[in-house]
Amino acid sequence: MFVGILAVLGAIGFGVWWVLRPDEGSGGGSGNNGGRVAEDGGKAGPGKGGNGGGDLAAQNRVGRKYTSARSSLEQRDYAAAEATFAEILKDKGAPEPTATLAGVESAIAALLDGRSEDARARAAAVQKHVGGLRAGIDPACKVLGAAAARVANLQPEEPGDSPPDTPAEVAAALLLALKNWEQGCHQQAVGWFGQVANAELGGSEWVSGYRQLATRYLADHEVLLETDYQQLPDTIEGCEALKLKLDAGLRELQTNGRALFNLRQRRLQIARQARHLARLADESRPDPDQPPTLAEALPAIEALIGQSRFADAAERLK
Repeated sequence: MFVGILAVLGAIGFGVWWVLRPDEGSGGGSGNNGGRVAEDGGKAGPGKGGNGGGDLAAQNRVGRKYTSARSSLEQRDYAAAEATFAEILKDKGAPEPTATLAGVESAIAALLDGRSEDARARAAAVQKHVGGLRAGIDPACKVLGAAAARVANLQPEEPGDSPPDTPAEVAAALLLALKNWEQGCHQQAVGWFGQVANAELGGSEWVSGYRQLATRYLADHEVLLETDYQQLPDTIEGCEALKLKLDAGLRELQTNGRALFNLRQRRLQIARQARHLARLADESRPDPDQPPTLAEALPAIEALIGQSRFADAAERLK
């Protein structure tokens, strides 16, 4: 049995089941049922297919799913990762807090793909899931559930003063960072991303993946700042220079979603401004087949009159 459990922990990948495990007596436990109520009205337990930690087959199944979801996440196949994480949340054999974490990661994957509406739906599913757990649930589930509840808020979420110091808090911080980012609240998002990027949880390889994601967004924030402008260029040459800068910024982007949208929108604005300036230049350019107006011809006529060249001046008056 001990060897089998070690195999499960390895399959789960990054030690997620273990890193979210609270200390003894903290109100939860590793691989427990987290208080999820079984469909027969009793608490799901070992061998009942509920969230029991004793069903080795269920644990292996969940471990394989989690490994697959994490692999998709690393390969940036966010839609596949989202779907698999969501399956784990629904899996009656998934232990807590792994099930709740997987639900949060399904929302994270949707946000990484730039799909805020889908992320809100995934977060709502996490809220419902956590609401179905008993009062003495794993503390990590409470942290994750509270963060999921804030995803639907259209106002920016300000980062806390205290940096996250548990894996659940790191996952919650990344979720709120991404939620802010996709809403265009980049200043608040950067605060959250900074906390995730600097999170120090000894031996947690799983959290290092989150730190890498946060670092990508911080780098893209610098690209957005470097390509920002207070006003549109007033020359075609200025538009072309800014277009080249935006093109370079687009090549540097490391994330999907809002940053990509912002740079493409700016590029479209610059293209429109360049066309507008080109039209103005065409309208102000004299037509060689169109005779000058009297106001335009008057200086030359007056000069001819001053030279007593009245015949030439009369010709200009035709």
